[in-house]
Amino acid sequence: VQTLPPQNLSVSLGRSGDFLLTWKAAEGSQGLGNALEYELTYKREWESWEKAASLSLSNTTRCHLSREDLVPGSSYVARVRARPGQASGFSGQYSEWSTEVSWETPEGGLQPRNLRCLFNGADRLMCSWEVKKAITTSVLFGLFFRASPASAEEECSPVHEKALPHIPYVVQSCDIPVSNLSSQSRYLVSVRAKTEEKWIETYKNSELL
Repeated sequence: VQTLPPQNLSVSLGRSGDFLLTWKAAEGSQGLGNALEYELTYKREWESWEKAASLSLSNTTRCHLSREDLVPGSSYVARVRARPGQASGFSGQYSEWSTEVSWETPEGGLQPRNLRCLFNGADRLMCSWEVKKAITTSVLFGLFFRASPASAEEECSPVHEKALPHIPYVVQSCDIPVSNLSSQSRYLVSVRAKTEEKWIETYKNSELL
């Protein structure tokens, strides 16, 4: 059995800044009632669907997306599809995707956003974050980390940078070397603006009045 795609997918902004997506079972699928399972996928507009986040839902035609799970100042798009759930007594494949719905997340100011770190399984923690292109010429951001709560803070180097398509942000990235790996390893990682520090040797920089 293959059901028809869900209908009337829409999005609304809640008071807390979260987003609520709602939809309806297609005409002709409503006999299955709450026995439908849904897959909702969402992504930023410029990303491919292969990289989209995916949520599996049953017995509901709504989904909350927390603002913590979304990148500020971005355009998002979502879609949903359905199939008979176990409770229906039918087995079947997913329907075609619904019509897509899109929305904008509020700007998050000038702070770096979307800090992500992935362990390569061997010896590196690969971290990336996004910075507004307009401020990269005037503000330098660094990646700082502690290998454990008792460790001294270190700065990651070198930082690489690449432009993102269609949006006014660049991706900056840096690899943290991982040593003494254990199941208890916990790295504390943060991105913040770097303050420029200089040693001023007064005798070389004096000016006769």
